[in-house]
Amino acid sequence: MATVNNGEQVSEVVTGDFDLSAAKWTVVSPVIEHMDLLIDGNAGSVATLPQESDPLIIDLGEVVRITGFYYVPVNHPSANPISRYHFSVSEDGTTWRTIKNSALFNNIKNNPVKQEVYWEEPVPSWLIRLEPVEGVSDNQPYTIAEIGVFTK
Repeated sequence: MATVNNGEQVSEVVTGDFDLSAAKWTVVSPVIEHMDLLIDGNAGSVATLPQESDPLIIDLGEVVRITGFYYVPVNHPSANPISRYHFSVSEDGTTWRTIKNSALFNNIKNNPVKQEVYWEEPVPSWLIRLEPVEGVSDNQPYTIAEIGVFTK
């Protein structure tokens, strides 16, 4: 709960679940201005990924065992959420392990909400790679509000 004006105005209580802090993370690729917005913890900020760019690669700052990832699309009529993707992890930056190949965020066009993807066993990961295959709109940059990982 937040208060302002010496306690005269009070907000509703807002809760959220947090897992691994993004404080050590960096966006390695693509090298485009404002890409760090997709790991800033603010779903109101937007990063734009051109369709012809390199895959999105995030350095987690250390090897962690991840059990899934999440993608928060931009909820706006002109946004182009990622609908189909590849997701890979690497412990060394050279060898990549594909976790999801040509996977689909179901019904994301009509329901652009946080997408949570899990797998059965934890996977050691230093780098994660999200490669958009297609969006809901052709020939428009992909829009991303947030991306993160799960360790639990």
